[in-house]
Amino acid sequence: MGPKKKAEKKDAGGGGGELDADAKIKFFMLTCQSLQVQLAERTEDSSKALAAKRELQARVEQINRDFEDERSATLEITQGTFNINNE
Repeated sequence: MGPKKKAEKKDAGGGGGELDADAKIKFFMLTCQSLQVQLAERTEDSSKALAAKRELQARVEQINRDFEDERSATLEITQGTFNINNE
């Protein structure tokens, strides 16, 4: 078997040199558009997360109210039973 050949590197950029003014403008415009899309997506995600947070907070508050109501009812029943047994 002969020696292994080294893989040739291909230049995708056609030379990899500096961009001319028009190419730079196009690059920066596309970069700006990409960043605007990312910002819009993250803003939407943030809005959804805040809405979910508010919904969960409301559920927790309702559960706490229900718990306190049940606790009060249990205490009243227990006190009533305790008073009957002590008579």
